[in-house]
Amino acid sequence: MAFILRRSREESKRVLTRADGWALRLTPYSYEIEYIRGHDNIADPSSRLYSGEDDAFNEEVSPWEVCHLEPYNSEFLTEDEIRKCTERDSTLTQVVQAMETNTWPKSLMKFKSIGDDLIFTGGIFMKNGCAVIPLELREKTLEIAHLGHPLEAKLKSILRRRVWWPGMATDAEKWLKSCAICSVNGRPEKPPPMQRLFAPKGQNGLVEGFMKIVNKAMSAAISSGASYQKELYAAVQSYNAADHSITKLPPEEMMTGRKIRRGLPLLNYGKSGYNEQLLDERDREAKLLSIKRED
Repeated sequence: MAFILRRSREESKRVLTRADGWALRLTPYSYEIEYIRGHDNIADPSSRLYSGEDDAFNEEVSPWEVCHLEPYNSEFLTEDEIRKCTERDSTLTQVVQAMETNTWPKSLMKFKSIGDDLIFTGGIFMKNGCAVIPLELREKTLEIAHLGHPLEAKLKSILRRRVWWPGMATDAEKWLKSCAICSVNGRPEKPPPMQRLFAPKGQNGLVEGFMKIVNKAMSAAISSGASYQKELYAAVQSYNAADHSITKLPPEEMMTGRKIRRGLPLLNYGKSGYNEQLLDERDREAKLLSIKRED
């Protein structure tokens, strides 16, 4: 470090670009450099000979442990589970027969209206790439999709990208009304009037808006007695998995360039095919509409 920060212009070519970056980051600070030889300043003990005695090895507590990973979301809805419940579902069994005979009773009119979009393969019904959930698993599906307590638009977005059943939107609305946490903390706030000010030199409006999600996670943890870290993790997961109001794509899909599996089945997984130009146009239209609405 002393060589990096005290070098002359002639010696610059001898220094790595990364080390130059370190020097630039330190330029705003006032400091003094003192060189201490390696014998007195063992900065890298793994490259020096060690003399001494180690503590007895303990399998439960290790001083060399860098991090500890714990599985958080143990709630999953697997394709095998959907397949087994589909076999037991009397309504879906009738749908299979109706598709084979092209005879639809009145009780299956909701399925007949989407008959051209239905596919039965591998023991699972699919509608436009989404798994059709049997009655037995719909409550569990709503419970998994509602981890993190997303509100109505986000919850429906998470469901529509992965699963389908007749009346799914209505069931999602009823589920939200039955959630005590969302009933208290999910009420929409009246937006304050827009004020024309100079361009801010600091606060990020997106970060300020995201604090609503953090506050709701804190309230959910207090109400349910759960861990605040787990509630916050679930809230961030649900935000990243739902379609953004402007881009119409989940943030995680835009960031990684691929569709991500979560607790619910994702049958049409793979790379994301979004268009950057289209997203820019959506962003522009949203801003123009916002200006028009506020004006």
